[in-house]
Formats: sequence, C-alpha cells, structure tokens
Amino acid sequence: MNWIPQLLAISNGDLTTPEVTQHARYLWKNTVSDPYLLDDGSSFSNIEVLIRYLHVGREYLTSLMDVADANNERYIEVRGHVLSLNTNSDYQKFRSRV
Repeated sequence: MNWIPQLLAISNGDLTTPEVTQHARYLWKNTVSDPYLLDDGSSFSNIEVLIRYLHVGREYLTSLMDVADANNERYIEVRGHVLSLNTNSDYQKFRSRV
C-alpha cells in the first residue's frame, strides 16, 4: 500500500511530525495480518519467532496464552512488553486448537 500521499496531507508535506507518526502506526497496525502484535510495533506470524524475540521459553509463553484464551483476554504482559492478539485479522484466540 502507498500511504505516502495520505501521510503528506496530514501535515502539509512534513513526514516528521508526531501526528504523521501516530497515523502511520495506526495504518500499519490495521493492515498487518500477523496474529501477534507487541507494544513496540513488532508483529509476529508464529510462536517460534515470538519466543526468540522475547527470550522466553515456549512452555512459559504458551501457558500465558492458554490462561488468556480461557479468560477471553486480548492482551498479555511478557517481560515488560504487552503482547496483543491482532483482532483486525479475525484472530479470536492466542492459540488455535486443532
């Protein structure tokens, strides 16, 4: 997607303003298709990549996800990060059951 014209229109051609940054983040978060989003703007397509990024064990992270799924929660705090479920991509649970 080419968001440049839209972003340029926000602040008369200045791409360095906070308003442009905020709107660009909004656009990006609402178009990303990965199931897992971190508060630092990162997105992840699978648990394996996510555990490497967060430096946590698979069992630890999946247990947090299972608890969140059982409580219908959309956010988890992991090592100082907020991990959220990308509900814009129709994900309803952190871990899908087969």
